[in-house]
Amino acid sequence: AQIYKDDKNAPKVKFSEKIIKNFNVKGAQITISHDGGFAIAAAILQRKENE
Repeated sequence: AQIYKDDKNAPKVKFSEKIIKNFNVKGAQITISHDGGFAIAAAILQRKENE
């Protein structure tokens, strides 16, 4: 997976086709924050429904 910033500096993640296929990935949201020498991040992965 690749983490990058969009035009508004929001963090985004891009998965390879192999990961999307093998793990049935639909999408992801990530957030990153820092203050006073501390940092925190969270990620939510969405999976496609079984067809």
